[in-house]
Amino acid sequence: MAKPKIMFDKTEVIANATIVREMNKKSQRLLRLSADKFSQISFVPCKERKLFKKIDSEKIVLNLRGFARPVEYTKKDNAAFFESYKESFVKFAKDNGVLLVDETK
Repeated sequence: MAKPKIMFDKTEVIANATIVREMNKKSQRLLRLSADKFSQISFVPCKERKLFKKIDSEKIVLNLRGFARPVEYTKKDNAAFFESYKESFVKFAKDNGVLLVDETK
């Protein structure tokens, strides 16, 4: 059974994220992100590979202050919780004055 990778509080987000470092090395980190760490939250359409073809999908992109690259969560990898993540990020952005861009509409 899948476990959520992102948990929300009123002023903080706790996220289990894959961070891409120099030389494309990836590492898993638990991030405690207060509202002031976010520069932008985006919902972006994308293409994901499913077997031998690419399908239309979405991803959540978190642009964070102090990080060279954004943190991304794709719909395919987080299918069980993706819609609840989107709803929670909309509420979090509204409550904390974080810029939210929804390119999926």
